[in-house]
Amino acid sequence: MDKSLLKLLALTALALGFVLFLSGCAEPDLTELPLPETPEEVLAELTEARSKIDHRTEQVLERIRAWNDTRTGNERKVYFAEIFEEPLSAKEQGVLNKLFEEEQNVSYRGLLSQIIVDRDRIQDYQERIASLEERLPRDTVTVAKGDTHYRIAIKYLAEKHGMSEEEATEKIRQINLDDDILPGYKVWLFYQAETDLFASWVHRGDSKHNPLAVQWAKRRRMISERDEAVAMVAGLEDRKLALEGEILSLEVSVQDLEARRGNLEKQIAQVTTERDEQQKIAQVRESEIERINNSMFYYASTEADLKDKRVEGWFNRLKDIKGVEYNEYLDLRASTAITFVPADFGLEKIDKVAMLPKHFKPGVDYTVQIASNGNATIEILQPQIFRGQKVLFSIED
Repeated sequence: MDKSLLKLLALTALALGFVLFLSGCAEPDLTELPLPETPEEVLAELTEARSKIDHRTEQVLERIRAWNDTRTGNERKVYFAEIFEEPLSAKEQGVLNKLFEEEQNVSYRGLLSQIIVDRDRIQDYQERIASLEERLPRDTVTVAKGDTHYRIAIKYLAEKHGMSEEEATEKIRQINLDDDILPGYKVWLFYQAETDLFASWVHRGDSKHNPLAVQWAKRRRMISERDEAVAMVAGLEDRKLALEGEILSLEVSVQDLEARRGNLEKQIAQVTTERDEQQKIAQVRESEIERINNSMFYYASTEADLKDKRVEGWFNRLKDIKGVEYNEYLDLRASTAITFVPADFGLEKIDKVAMLPKHFKPGVDYTVQIASNGNATIEILQPQIFRGQKVLFSIED
């Protein structure tokens, strides 16, 4: 049999197997399930349905990301909002189906097929939730600009059921509130005094934005912001100028864009602060490098102490010696002299100072002068050969 025909049959079998697998694993049609009778049963199924929507949404986002990763050049990508935002046109509703029909790669067709299954199942859950909501006695509030889910719930429990703010707050802590409500949404509220049961949820209402799409857009934005790195100083400066340009263009925008403008101003302040901090760090690091490159590092102690540390006077090169740390330094840009005081070493006077390693020559590279008060001064004659070097001073009385 021709190899190309065998390959075609294998791909067809794989695609058919994937479809049969999906159909075998399919969940029951939600429209065929009987609706619960009591408010407690309705609320329990509502909670479960919303949990399943969250799980399905996680799956479909991951599959959309995997699909988009396979696209190159101008190939069509899929975006969450265009398949879940409401209302959808017939063209938008069929975007996945059209991609599925045109895709030739059997693996990619399988991925698109699963996205379509997830989309349809989420829509089934949303329709089921709408049916469940109709069975509950409830009050609804249309969201106005500036409203929050929390304030709406507090007002409902206080005015409708005579609760104090403390009592209402305690009830609200038992449920999840939606922080992303938009004007036009409808907030549904339900309280059953007999069972002390409070519930509240958000519906799209008159808004053209699906709450589910808004929540996941916010989550994707937060993940993106988490992964962004802080730009270099020059890049931050360019971004600052770009943001200032956006602010000027926003001046002519509608009032709803004022919130965006305030956000951009905060970003500019943050960018400016980060730029200034980076410049300060760079200046400090540059100063530290200059100091190290232009300093002589030394350790000074008595001859007896150096012998205890097994530092012998005939060493021509210094290595790491146990107990010796070159913490003192002389910045040769500022000074070329070091003065040793006998009392600092537990001596009454200093008679002699020797420098190690011995390839530094007294009288040529440096001098030692003993004053009448017993102080010893080391004068560096050749600063250029001591820059960045480590030396030992042996103090003798």
